[in-house]
Amino acid sequence: MSRSFYTSILSLALIFPLLMACSQSPPPAELPDGSSIEVDVPRIPRFPLGLPAKHIPEWEKLNPACKGTRLRDIRPCMQSFVDYGSILGLVTLVDSRDLGVQLDAVGLLKTDAIFQIMSMTKPFVAVAIMKLVEQGKIPSVDSRVSELLGFDDFPYRDTTIKQLLTHTSGMWYWKEPSPGIRTGIAPHLTNKLEKEPETTVRDKSLKFVARHYANPTLYPLESTEPQYSNIGYMMLGWIVERLTGQPFDQFVKEIILEPLGMTDTFFFPSTASPAQRARLAGLDRRLPDPLEYMHYDKTRPGWVYPSPAGGLYSTAEDLRQFLRLFRYRGQIPSRPRILTEASIARLMEDQIPDGDYGDFFGCSGRMGHSLGFYVVRRPGCPDLPGLRPGTIEHGGRFSTDFWYDSERDQIGIFLYQIVREGDSTPSLAENDAFKQMLERITGR
Repeated sequence: MSRSFYTSILSLALIFPLLMACSQSPPPAELPDGSSIEVDVPRIPRFPLGLPAKHIPEWEKLNPACKGTRLRDIRPCMQSFVDYGSILGLVTLVDSRDLGVQLDAVGLLKTDAIFQIMSMTKPFVAVAIMKLVEQGKIPSVDSRVSELLGFDDFPYRDTTIKQLLTHTSGMWYWKEPSPGIRTGIAPHLTNKLEKEPETTVRDKSLKFVARHYANPTLYPLESTEPQYSNIGYMMLGWIVERLTGQPFDQFVKEIILEPLGMTDTFFFPSTASPAQRARLAGLDRRLPDPLEYMHYDKTRPGWVYPSPAGGLYSTAEDLRQFLRLFRYRGQIPSRPRILTEASIARLMEDQIPDGDYGDFFGCSGRMGHSLGFYVVRRPGCPDLPGLRPGTIEHGGRFSTDFWYDSERDQIGIFLYQIVREGDSTPSLAENDAFKQMLERITGR
């Protein structure tokens, strides 16, 4: 649904909680190590949730730095949101050709905090698929899945790799048949299978979960118009496993994470060091959890299923290294080549010129999709401040976001952790404010 839809609903729904906020005692806030402290913040953040910063002119009045024109103004401006009470802490990173690199953290978080980046995992899947294309294990992204080795029994006979990568396969996307009850959400969050909710996912393999959804009787294909599909990316992860003979997470580690030096990025906290687990950022849970997350634990204890749709954990610096792969067209200086320049170009180019993701962002006709990223089309999207045409971008369910603007040669990363009912990827005024500051600082 469109961002404007959520804006209207959230604005109405929050009037009463905003009035009540000051009368409620502050709840404990979760620290990165999982402990809690009492903090002097309202129970309900005071900025209207889901509204772009351009609709909240008061944000620039929080601190003079919010009207600044230097990278060093970003941190005090973001700190002012913490002081105001709308967030508990966040991490931002800017890597600009003209201005250099700046990494900042405010509030309860530190610059090396490790975040659940959720759907930002999908561009990593796209890189893994392109690696298989270069290796000849997938003839082309236009290949039908049913034509691949070992997939002659794949039931969706005409579905292509490209369709899965661009969310145009018609494969099962999330729905809300009744308020608060969703289907099609990534199973690694709900710990259950749609159409078979008594079956847990925690203890199952990717092969088991993918086979459940590769069932046209239970999950018939729908429209091939752009419809966001976690299940489509699950299929891509399964394809990687079957064609390589390796666990999906291991292949990603060997061909992306290790060559790029992304030592703080992983699928399972159980494989991380104690020091890394201590740096896991907690969710801001001052608002009630959506029903499908009420059981959720950031450490995912006991999980063996690596979710291609949203299972990665990472840091700002590691994500910067991943986006530098696109800056340097497949080979970061002093690192092994990951992909050819041609593959990188394909990963960055709009692949659905006749389709549109604009309504998802509140800018009809202005958002396309590459093989793994959203792509800003000309003349740009008013509700995505600071993202110029040609920018590749992807967000995550818990309010993480990253992008690369090739025209400016600028990387931007915004990391927070909150999940809210009725919003597939929460739109935070703080993120918009960060982008608007970058537009002012580097817009020349």
